[in-house]
Parts: sequence; C-alpha cells; structure tokens
Amino acid sequence: MNWLIEEQEGIVILKMSSNKLNLMNDAFFKDLNYAFDTLDKEYANKPVVLTSVGNVFSAGLDLNQCYEIFAGGNTDEVLSWFNQFRDSMLRVFNFNRPIVAALNGHAIAGGLILALCCDTRYAVSTNAKFGLNEVTIGFPLPSVFAEIIKYALGARRSEEILFNGMLYNPDDCIKLGIFHDITDHNNLIDMSVAYAGQFNSDNMYSYSIAKKSLRAEANHRIEAYCNDIDKDVPRMFTSDKTKSNLKLILENLKERK
Repeated sequence: MNWLIEEQEGIVILKMSSNKLNLMNDAFFKDLNYAFDTLDKEYANKPVVLTSVGNVFSAGLDLNQCYEIFAGGNTDEVLSWFNQFRDSMLRVFNFNRPIVAALNGHAIAGGLILALCCDTRYAVSTNAKFGLNEVTIGFPLPSVFAEIIKYALGARRSEEILFNGMLYNPDDCIKLGIFHDITDHNNLIDMSVAYAGQFNSDNMYSYSIAKKSLRAEANHRIEAYCNDIDKDVPRMFTSDKTKSNLKLILENLKERK
C-alpha cells in the first residue's frame, strides 16, 4: 500500500499517495481498499482524517486509463472498472466511524466526490480549486454518484454545481455549503483532528448508528434505483460521444504541458 497511516491525539490520519495527483485508477482503488481494511483491523473505534501527501487532494479519475478502457469497447472490462470505482466510493460513504476530509489542495470531479463521501469537510483557504465538471466536459455521471452528491449537498445545490461545472475557490465552496470550514494549510490537520476528537469509544457506537440511519434513505435509493439505472454505464462510457469528448480532453491536457 502506498498510502500513509499516522496517529495524532488518538485520531487516525490517512494520507493518500497513490500518485502525484491521486488520480483514481486501478492502483488507487487497490490502495484505498487496502487502507480501509487496515483501518478495520488495526485502528478500530478511532475517527479518521482523510487527506493526501503533497498539495493535491485528488484530481479525479485517471482519464488516460478511462480512455484506454472505454475505447477498447469491452463492456465487461468497463463494468469491472466501474464497479471498482463505485464500491470504493461507497466504502467511504458508509464507513461506520467519523471520517473527516482534510482537503489540502485541488479536488476535481471524482476527487470532490470522494470528499463528499466523508462526513465533514475542511479545506485549505488559498491556492486550490474544487468542482464537479463531469457534465460540462461531456463525461456521463453514474446515478450512484449523483445520489451521493445529492445526499451531501441537497438536490438544488447539486444541480447548480453539476450543471454549471465551475471550478470554485475555497470561499465560494463555503457559500455553497461544500465545505464546513476553511483554514490555512498549516492549521488544516489540527482543525480536522480537533473536530474528530469529539468522538471516542464512549460515543462511537451511537455515532455509527445515527450515521447508518441518516444515510439509510440514500442507500435504499442506490440499491433500489441507481443500480438499475447504472446497468447502462458500459453503453454510456463506450459511446462514440463519450470517447470523442474524452479524447479531446486528453489532447487539450497534453497541449498544456
């Protein structure tokens, strides 16, 4: 596993470090699941702060890998990739303890969805952009992730953020309710640890019960409706339009380098 696990004042700090931008690919999903297996086995009943090494929280999906898989046209391979993505995000969303996202830098698309899976979100106050730009770049958003976003932000705010596809600065994110607070980089982990420190062995069980109850409706919709809708994911991702849009994005990114 490439991720780092540390403890501070009884709080587990989980630092993502799968690659420089924490792009979500097979290795990232493997690291995430190994890390959460370790949390379950070795750090039971302790709150978690999720952050990253470096100055990027996560730039979202590894689009090079996505294009390679989608262009291949193998629907079984596309479905296997999607299930990794889906199951990894849901594992964080349904983590049965307090989990605080400490966004120490940019979080774009899937990277921000990962943060929205967490219970509480703190972020740096400068030099970072955050947004959900899937719709505006022509990348189909699976229903399961729309449900997670809606749970975290509410339906109308989710539509606003998804449909305009803007990348927001930290102050904007506070106004939109994406983050609970922002602070300078040096104070980010301390703020996150201080919040997580409210929860301990005395109230962890009651926290987990309340969290499960509060997310029960969202999880019911995911199982009852989203899973059926998302059966169409392989066709969506292997469509000529999706592949064309993705190819154009990759070409533009290459030109910027």
